[in-house]
Amino acid sequence: MLNEWAQTKKAPKHAQWVHDGSLVVVSRDLSQYRKVEDIAPTLQAALDDWEVVSPKLQAVYQDLNDNRNGLPFDQT
Repeated sequence: MLNEWAQTKKAPKHAQWVHDGSLVVVSRDLSQYRKVEDIAPTLQAALDDWEVVSPKLQAVYQDLNDNRNGLPFDQT
């Protein structure tokens, strides 16, 4: 399922916060992010419970792409 979702190019961009390993979702244009530790504390936790977590991460991703509820993302 993960591969099929990724192939549609609608999959959220995930990243880990370098200093603490927290999972974040990043907007399509890489301008905004949001920590999602309330959904899954780490990428591994998200993968372990993918069926439940995936729709929630997708909703966050859509919010970010609609310029809602995000923080500025610094790619450096």
